[in-house]
Amino acid sequence: PVLATVYGTIAQYMQNVRLPLWRKAYLSFTQLRFEKNACARADAVASLCKKQTEEMVLHYGFSQAKPINCGINTKLFFPRAKEKSKAHLGLEGHEKIVLACGRMSVAHKGFDTLLGLAGLLPKGCTLVVNGRVPKKLASMMPSNMLATTTKIENLPFLYSAADLLVHPSRYEGFGLVTAEAMACGTPAVAFDTGAASELIGKNEGGRLISDMHDQSGFIRAALALVKDEGLSRKLGRMAQQRASRFSTEAMAQHYYDYYQQIVSGGL
Repeated sequence: PVLATVYGTIAQYMQNVRLPLWRKAYLSFTQLRFEKNACARADAVASLCKKQTEEMVLHYGFSQAKPINCGINTKLFFPRAKEKSKAHLGLEGHEKIVLACGRMSVAHKGFDTLLGLAGLLPKGCTLVVNGRVPKKLASMMPSNMLATTTKIENLPFLYSAADLLVHPSRYEGFGLVTAEAMACGTPAVAFDTGAASELIGKNEGGRLISDMHDQSGFIRAALALVKDEGLSRKLGRMAQQRASRFSTEAMAQHYYDYYQQIVSGGL
């Protein structure tokens, strides 16, 4: 038996992200067709989140996908002391840190939203962007934005050093950055894509922005948490509790059970 795991639907990506017509045409005639065929030919299909399963029903009429989330290594991603984490990374001089992680060379990751947020952050607050930032984009960054790249073993310290994670990506298959930050006790502001709604819940682990193009709403939500330290700490505690349910052990067990079901012919 063949199990296909879908890491994102091209159809939903094209709906969420503003693309040039030639790009949409290319994706429609190549990857979109391959994706549909792969799912149709597999004996079983898994998706990374409930929203992705809904997307497959909406766009492909394919209702058999079982949502199994990405797992978080909770032995690595757990809260560290904030000031010690800053010292570990050489960020001691930054009073407050808003963190964004991702490849900013990819347009849908939301660098435009980060620039808008940086211009409104209060004094003493730094927006740290962890990930590759092309020179052209780096030249647009104001003085309160800092680009960095961090080794995976130091990511828990980076998440713990941050007061808030902002993830303005307009499309994700799951959204591992949000999950890892929450596991480290850092609240998140994210657009409602991938597993963000499962992670954040009804604004219990941060703030969820339903409209993918509501840049001003995203920025307002982030600023509100930056300014309200008490609420931010409360949401951070809730974020860790919610993220703990997404451990690699739990997700591996879900996959094992699904494989057993497939092999036994119980689908």
